[in-house]
Amino acid sequence: MIRLIIIIAAAIGIWNGADGLWVNITSGSLTTFDIRTVEKHGIGNNRYIKITGGTWGSSYTYQVNEKSDDVHYIIYSLQSPETYSNIIDGKNATVHVLVKKPAYIPANNLDKWTTANGSDDDEVEAQGVTLVGLDSISSGHIDLIESMNITVSDSVIFLEEGTEPRSIITNLLMLIISSLIIYLLMRSWFSEDYE
Repeated sequence: MIRLIIIIAAAIGIWNGADGLWVNITSGSLTTFDIRTVEKHGIGNNRYIKITGGTWGSSYTYQVNEKSDDVHYIIYSLQSPETYSNIIDGKNATVHVLVKKPAYIPANNLDKWTTANGSDDDEVEAQGVTLVGLDSISSGHIDLIESMNITVSDSVIFLEEGTEPRSIITNLLMLIISSLIIYLLMRSWFSEDYE
């Protein structure tokens, strides 16, 4: 059982190291996009991005720590003013960007916090690394957002605000050490089977 837990942890290390290297290779520097460009054309292979000219969507979801009743992060849709207007008017519009913003505040301060962080501003920007694969947004959060009469694109960009790419050395070490752990565990596992 302990071996299995170590293998799972090492596999996650391999994923994070490989994904981090991919971010380093494809997005070594920050790339800025206007929200209208993102809604029409996407972001290509870029993973470290800044999106400007957007506005908070009319709804958001959040993750609460059940023990402390603190909000760890919120997820809101970043929309162009045109998309926002279409959604408010009840027209068919699709959200292409969801932003995960760290909060760490008591749940009863959530409304004040969202206002202080741009929910009522005419224009906001978001900067960070996009999350994919294992790190991507859960279907539960997407379902919550879509239950508010908002359509989320199948190719939604999930941006973790405030993050930066890890260094190449950190990603390489994570990948190599995790791979070595799995190799050694598998080798010892199979050598025990042959004895």
